[in-house]
Amino acid sequence: MHKLLNVRKLFFMRRILNISIALCFLALSSMAQVQDSTKYTPTIARTERLTSVYYELFGLGFFFGSVNLDRYVPVSPNMGLVFRIGLGAYGTPFLVGEIDIRAGGPNHSFEAGLGLSPLIGALGEGSQPYLMIRPFGYRFLGNNGVVFRVAPYFFSDGSETMWWPSASLGYAF
Repeated sequence: MHKLLNVRKLFFMRRILNISIALCFLALSSMAQVQDSTKYTPTIARTERLTSVYYELFGLGFFFGSVNLDRYVPVSPNMGLVFRIGLGAYGTPFLVGEIDIRAGGPNHSFEAGLGLSPLIGALGEGSQPYLMIRPFGYRFLGNNGVVFRVAPYFFSDGSETMWWPSASLGYAF
């Protein structure tokens, strides 16, 4: 019975991963279709705040959260990629990373992506890296630079599939 539950949890995690990958490919293919033969040049209003610094509670940093820096790379007027690196601490410091697709307007946007929280050594012997899937998330970017993000993460340690909340607050410049 216990093995059957583990198989179901693993199947659930694979399904979430497949859906997230499909959403990423769908978004990328729609970006390719929207663009014309000329290369997209971001407008001034959209490029004013491409870099964000924020503290994320829970999320990839687990219990104590993480301090993060992300960079938005626009690929069309309302869509782009976000590359993130952060520093968390749980006993010892560790790096976190994430790649997202962001779609929406300049103030309200949807995010989805994959993150890695390599807790090798941070939790003691037997710790392992976690691939965390964020199938959806909301990001608010205020006109004054305030950034607020909320999203659930799904991850598996091989024996159990769990979800983990996250909330972020910071500044974009």
